[in-house]
Amino acid sequence: MFWLLAAIIAHFFYAGVFIIDRYLLKKGFASPLNYAFWTGIFSIFIIFLAPFGFSVPPVNQIFIALLAGIIWLLAVIAFYTALDRGEASRVVPIVGGFIPIFTLALSFLFLGERLNSKELIAFCLLVSGGVILSLLTTKTRFFSNGKNIHLIKAFIPILGAALFFAVYFVMTKFIFLKQNFVNGLIWIRSGAALGALFMLFFSDFRKAIFKKVEIVQGKTFKFFISGKALGVIAGLLLYLAIFLGSVTLVNALQGVQYLFLLLLAFLLFRKIPSLKEQFNKKVLLQKIFAIVLICLGLAILII
Repeated sequence: MFWLLAAIIAHFFYAGVFIIDRYLLKKGFASPLNYAFWTGIFSIFIIFLAPFGFSVPPVNQIFIALLAGIIWLLAVIAFYTALDRGEASRVVPIVGGFIPIFTLALSFLFLGERLNSKELIAFCLLVSGGVILSLLTTKTRFFSNGKNIHLIKAFIPILGAALFFAVYFVMTKFIFLKQNFVNGLIWIRSGAALGALFMLFFSDFRKAIFKKVEIVQGKTFKFFISGKALGVIAGLLLYLAIFLGSVTLVNALQGVQYLFLLLLAFLLFRKIPSLKEQFNKKVLLQKIFAIVLICLGLAILII
């Protein structure tokens, strides 16, 4: 069950990464497009792992790996767009809720992956804890009486991000089934860097990417470096979990991020006002209910 521990630790670090990302989108970067480009470019440093297992796989596997990296970039653009529009403690778990649903279907169809009854129950609980957060009770009256439930304004980019991430993770698992961990990782992340470079062919993208930002100054730069360091560690652990375990269950565990994200948001939202997290009684009860479901799902996997 080492894959489970690796996944949980990875999601802990990712919670910190998303808090930092939210801050940088408001303080340091001009747009989600700008942030996605630089995140993709940093993937090129994966080449330093080459001495530990690099080789040239068959052409079809190279194509799938590079395409997976490009799809990851599209997912990141959609995700940061959603993060820019909504609160981190709501966007992250919603994306985390939909990714495993898409992954379950895609891995069933293309990888032949099957969950046993115990894993399926845990999957349902973990995913429910995330999906329930996509619904928000509001006083807006669409009909003649009562309150209505509607989707938050960031829902479309959230759905796009979840779908792209699911496709990416299934393609990643496929490559890991064919290649060793290091070689698969190098080719996949090279695809992300290639996708980032491809963005430079479009003038509108170039303007957004190279627009002057504050990232080179003071605390913002420290946040950026810290976020990248945490992201690298989290990414390696998550890829290792996918390599060793079920891609569907690893993605279902993204709901665990919320346990850490909520705590970090609660501790930091006064110091970083741009987070604008909601902690009123009604919303907090909704979040606690989701946490209970996530914890039950996690307990079933551990027992």
